[in-house]
Amino acid sequence: TQGNALFVHEAFRTFIKEKTFYFNLQTASWEYDADKLQQSIGHTGLFSFIESRMNMLSNDALNTLQIASCFGHKFDFYLIAKLVKIPYYELLSNLEELTSNGFIVTAEGKFDFTWMALPENSQQLKSMKFQFVHDRLQQSAYESLPCDNRQNIHFAISQLLQQEDLFENQLQE
Repeated sequence: TQGNALFVHEAFRTFIKEKTFYFNLQTASWEYDADKLQQSIGHTGLFSFIESRMNMLSNDALNTLQIASCFGHKFDFYLIAKLVKIPYYELLSNLEELTSNGFIVTAEGKFDFTWMALPENSQQLKSMKFQFVHDRLQQSAYESLPCDNRQNIHFAISQLLQQEDLFENQLQE
């Protein structure tokens, strides 16, 4: 692991998710599946663990994660909502999946996705900011995108940011 705590964390998270390590209620102890553990030893790097976790996500959540990775370490709900062009409650569902799987967190702390899905909370929702739990998670999501897709997403982000600046300038005038 070369002292990388994220590697240990990701390995353990993967082992739990794949039921390589599990808690046996009958014996009240942790146990492991030797065959699965032997197979997992083939995962030699951090990116392999992260990639296997990303493959467990729904397609919609993975797509949201990949697009978010093009914004960098932090991203705004408002901007990503404009970019993905899906209803905000579907985006919330994707973000909740990403949060519950340990890929992202809210920049403001704990977040109640059910409460925020209510229409009367849409103003507060627009100002929500999210961030990747670790730069390696953002990097893995980014690198999982084909180069052409990355370029297209970066172009769309640049257009969106340019539109937002023009809009703000018009408001100030």
